[in-house]
Amino acid sequence: MSNVYLTFPALVVRRDSDYRIRPLLFEGVDVSKPRYATALQLFRKEFRDVVRMTSVSRSNYAELLWYGFNPKIKFKILDVSFKSGKRWVDGRYASASFELNGFKYVVFPELRHTALILEKPKDKQYTDNQIAQFLQEFFRKEKEEAGEIDHELYQSKPDDSFVEIRLNLQVKHEKFSFIPQTFDFYDSVSLFEEMDGYTELTAVAKNLNELYPDQLLKSIGRTKLIKRIEQSLYADSGKSVVLVGATGVGKTSMIHGSVASRLQSIPSDKQHQAARVWHIDPLRVISGMSVVGMWQRRMEKIIEHLRFRQKKKGGKYISDKLFIDNLVALFRIGKSSQNSLTLASVLKPYLERRTLTVIGEATPEEWQKVQELDRRFADLFEVYRIDEMSADEVMNATTWQRGELEERYSCEMTRSAIAGLWQFLPRLALGRKLPGAIIDPMKLLCAKHQDKKIEAEDIYRFYQNQNHFSQRFVNDDILLDQESIDQELNSGLIGQPLAKQVMSDTLHRIKSRLNDPRRPFASFLFIGPTGVGKTEAAKVLTRILFDNDKYLIRFDMNEFIDADALSRLIGSFQQPEGLLTSRVRQQRTGVLLLDEIEKAHPSVHDLLLQVIGEGRLTDAAGRTTDFTQCVIIMTSNLGAKEATSQTGFIQGSDQASSYRQAVERFFRPEFVNRIDHVVAFDSLTEEQIIDISYLMINKLLSRDGFVRRLTFLNVDQQALKKLVHDAFEPAMGARALKRNLEQALTRLAAMQMVEIPSDVPIVIDIELKQGQIASTVTEMVYAQLGKQNLPVIDTDLAVAFSGFFAQIESAEEEINRQIDDAESDIKSQLWIIQDSIRQVKQRISGIVWDIQQWQSRGATASFKLKPGRGKHRLPKRLPVNNQDLIAQSEMRDYMLQLYEQAADIVDIDQQFYMESYLEFALGRYHFRALVDEGEQQVSLLLKLLVSHKGEGCIKFLSDFYRHCCNQMEYAVEINQNEGECELQISGAGARTFFEKEIGVHLYSEPDGSSVPLQVELDQSEMDKPGSAEQYQILRVYGMSAAPDLKDGMVSDLRTGLLMPTNELFHNWRMIFYPALSLFMEQ
Repeated sequence: MSNVYLTFPALVVRRDSDYRIRPLLFEGVDVSKPRYATALQLFRKEFRDVVRMTSVSRSNYAELLWYGFNPKIKFKILDVSFKSGKRWVDGRYASASFELNGFKYVVFPELRHTALILEKPKDKQYTDNQIAQFLQEFFRKEKEEAGEIDHELYQSKPDDSFVEIRLNLQVKHEKFSFIPQTFDFYDSVSLFEEMDGYTELTAVAKNLNELYPDQLLKSIGRTKLIKRIEQSLYADSGKSVVLVGATGVGKTSMIHGSVASRLQSIPSDKQHQAARVWHIDPLRVISGMSVVGMWQRRMEKIIEHLRFRQKKKGGKYISDKLFIDNLVALFRIGKSSQNSLTLASVLKPYLERRTLTVIGEATPEEWQKVQELDRRFADLFEVYRIDEMSADEVMNATTWQRGELEERYSCEMTRSAIAGLWQFLPRLALGRKLPGAIIDPMKLLCAKHQDKKIEAEDIYRFYQNQNHFSQRFVNDDILLDQESIDQELNSGLIGQPLAKQVMSDTLHRIKSRLNDPRRPFASFLFIGPTGVGKTEAAKVLTRILFDNDKYLIRFDMNEFIDADALSRLIGSFQQPEGLLTSRVRQQRTGVLLLDEIEKAHPSVHDLLLQVIGEGRLTDAAGRTTDFTQCVIIMTSNLGAKEATSQTGFIQGSDQASSYRQAVERFFRPEFVNRIDHVVAFDSLTEEQIIDISYLMINKLLSRDGFVRRLTFLNVDQQALKKLVHDAFEPAMGARALKRNLEQALTRLAAMQMVEIPSDVPIVIDIELKQGQIASTVTEMVYAQLGKQNLPVIDTDLAVAFSGFFAQIESAEEEINRQIDDAESDIKSQLWIIQDSIRQVKQRISGIVWDIQQWQSRGATASFKLKPGRGKHRLPKRLPVNNQDLIAQSEMRDYMLQLYEQAADIVDIDQQFYMESYLEFALGRYHFRALVDEGEQQVSLLLKLLVSHKGEGCIKFLSDFYRHCCNQMEYAVEINQNEGECELQISGAGARTFFEKEIGVHLYSEPDGSSVPLQVELDQSEMDKPGSAEQYQILRVYGMSAAPDLKDGMVSDLRTGLLMPTNELFHNWRMIFYPALSLFMEQ
C-alpha cells in the first residue's frame, strides 16, 4: 500500500436547504446534507471508501489520475443567452476554466462535466459567442436523446461555489501485467491470507483525525487541561496516557479536544502529515479470527502500520496513536483454554519501549481493576484525574451545547424543556456525572425532534421512554390520587394492611421525588409464612409503577446457595456479564425481587450491603451498575414456624415480634439496619382466602382455552366455599389453594367445553347441588341484524316523504276517532300523543309542499332537501362481523378505530327523514299501546353473570334505561343490590317495549376483561322462563376508565349501529326501533 495525498476541486451548491457536494471536474461521489460541515465530512468519508475499495491497476490507472488533478481554476457563474429550438434561453451556468499546454478548458459541471476546449482567446466577445454556440449544440443533442428538457435543471445560482478537497489516503496496488507472476506452493497452503496493516486497522478502529473539525466532540471550559493532555499525547517521549474519571465527566470529549487542538495548530496542507489517533474497539480485534494465532498476526500488522506509516526527513517515522476506552477488556481478549496470550500482553512490550503510544480512559473502578490485574502495565501510563465540573462550568457547557445542537438539528429547546431536564437529572443520570448526565439526554432529544420545538411535555415522554415509569409518576400535571392507589393495591393484594401502607408511602415519595437520590427508591424485607402474598405484593407494586409487571426483575435465591453465587450475580473476569448487574444495567429501572433471601450464600448478603446502602454495584469488569431507580424487595420465611403453629387461618397471636427476632438472629445487624422496612405478613383469614380465590378465577380465564372462545366462569358463593375448603392447605397458604382450585375448576370446565364448538360463547356456572360441585354450561348466541332495523329510504326521496306524510295523516285521523270515543282519563294522554304527531306533521308538510312545487315545474332531476336539517350526529355502520369484534382484546380502541373509518348510516337527506320518522314511530307506539294494551307494569332485572366485578356496568345500563323511561313518560323505581339491579317500570306498553331488551350486554373493560350483564324480566312475569333470548348478546360496549363509563364505544348488534357511549342517550330511539316498529303496520 502507498500513502497518497490528494487535492482536487469539488462543486458546492445549495438546493432546498441542503448543501450538495460533488467533484467539479469529473463524475464521482455525490452527497447532500442540511449542514455544510456535515456534507463536507460525509463527502470525504465516502470518497475514502471508494478509493479504499479500489486497487490501482493498468485498466483504471488513467481514470484514477483524475483524483489527483488540481489545476489552477477560475470558477465563474456565466450569464449566457442562446436559442434552443424555438425558444430563447437566458440562464446562469457554472463554469470552471483552466489553462493547460496552450489551450483553455471550460468545464460545465452541471452539464455532465462537458468541456469546451479553446485556443487562448484574445477577443472576449469571441469566447462568449463560442460558449453560447457550445451550449446551443449541447442542448440540441440532449433534446435528440431525451426529448423535451427542462433548462432550469442545468442552471446554477449566484452563490454556487467550489472548494478544494484535501485527503490523505492509503492506496492498494495490483501487479501490472508486465510484472512476472510467480507461484509459491507454500503460499497456497498457508493458514493466513496476506494481511495489510491499514486494511485491518480500518476494520477495527476509527481515525479521529478524519472527524476534524466538525465531528469531533467539544469540551467546553477545560482548555488548559486539554492542552496538557495534548502535550503528553504528542510528546516525543512516547509515554502512554490515561484519563481516569467517573462516567460523564468528559474524558472522551477531552481526548477529541486534544486531537482538534493539535490539528488546529498545523497548516491545512500539512495536516495529513500529523500523527493520527485511532479509536480502537478491542472486541473487534478478535472478531472473525477463528484460527489460533490469527488475531495476534492481525494485531502485529496493525502495530506495524501505526509505527511505520510515514517517514520524516532524516529517516525518523511518525507514529500514530491508539485510543482505547475499555482497558479492562485488554486483559481478557485473546485468552482461551489453549492460549494465555491477551491483547494487553501484545501491547505491553511496545509500551515499555515507548515505541507505541496509547491513550486510554477508565472510571476509577475500572482503573483499580487494571492495577489489580497488572500493576506494571498500569504504571506505564501517565495518569490524569478528571473531576466533575463545577456548577458554573456545567452551565456554560450546557448553554454552548444547546446552541450547537439547535443549529445542527434545526430544533429549539424551550426554557421549560431545559428546566425539565434539570428536574429529572437525578433519575436520568443513573450514576453518570456532569456534564455528560445533562448533555447526553440533550443530544438524544434534539436528534429525535429534528426541525421541531422541544417542550416540557417532550421531556416527560423522553423520561418515561427511558425509565418506563407510568405517566402519572412522571408528569407533575397528573395528580396521584390516594383513592386510586388504594384501589389498585386492594384489587391485587388481599389483606396485609401494613405492606399496603409502606408501598403506598413509597409511591408517594417517588411521585414527589423526596427519596434519597443516592440509594434505591426503597428496600423491603417481606417476612411471613408461605402463600400469604409476599411475591404478589411485588407484582402489584410493579404494575402500579410501570403499568406492566414485565419490569419485575426476579431472582430465586435458592439458585445462589453455593460459593460461586457471587460470580454468577456480578460476573467473573472471564465472564463479565453477571446475571444481576447486566439485567439492571440493561433495564435501568424496575422492582428487584429476591425471593427467599435467607437461602442465598452469605457472600450474597454482603454484596447486598452495597446495593441497599449506596445504590450501586461494581461488577467483575469494573463497571458500575446503578440501582437508585429500583425498588428492592426481599422475601423470607424466617420465623414462620415460631410465629404460629398453624400458618393458615390466623389465631390472633402477635406475630410481628417473632418474625423480627428471627430476622435479627439470622442476618448481621449492618444488613438489617440498611433495610428501610421489615414488613411482617399476616396469616390469611377465611374471608381473605375467599377474596383471593376470586382473583385466581379471573387469572384462570386468561388461559388460552378460555381466551380462544368468549368464556365466562361464574362460581356460586356456596360452591366456592366448598372448593376453597377442599383445596386450601393451611401450611402451604394461597399457593396450594391456587394449584388445587385450578385443577378442580379446569376439570369441571373441560368436560363441558370439549362438546361445544370453539366459536360459540359460553357461560360456565359452578354450583353446589346436594353437597356436590356441579357445572352447567350455557351457550350464548349473537343477535342477528334485523331486516327492517332502521327507517331508511329505499326509494325516491319525493316518493318516500309523500308516503310518510300519508302515514301521518292516517294516524292523525285514527287518533281523532279514538279521542271522540275515549274516557276522560285516557283522553288527556291521547291529546299529548296527538300534539307530538302534529309537530312531526308540521315539519314534514313543508317538505311535501316543496315536493309538490318541484313536481309542478316538471323537474326531471332527483328531489333534494335543503341543507342543515339534521339535529344530531348519527351513529355509523359496524363494518365487521360480531366474532371479529368480540375477539379484540382492546375493545374500545378497536371500536374507535372502526368508527373513524366506517361509513355514515345515511346521507344528510335521509338523516332528517330518519329522525322525523323515529319521532313519529314513538308517538304511534304510545297511541297503539295505550289503546290496545293499556297500562302495564314490568320488573326488569339487570344481573351480572360473573361475580366481584362490573358494578359500574350495572349503573351505566340502569341510567340509560331511566333516561328512556323519562322520554317515554314511564314511571320507574330502581332498587340496587350487589351484583344486580331491579327496575320497576309502569306505563302504556311498558312490558312490550322492554321485552326487546331481554338478553346479554357485553362490557369490555379497560384491563381487557369482559363482563356479561344479563337483562331479564321477572321470572313470575315471563311467558317462557329460561328461554334462549336470555342469552342472546344484544350489545357490545368498549368501556373507558372514566368513572361514569361514558367515554367509550357501543355497538348494537340488532341494528348494526356503532357510536360513542355518550351518544347512546341521544340515539335511544334507534336502539329501540325494533320495539317501536311493532305497531307501524297496524
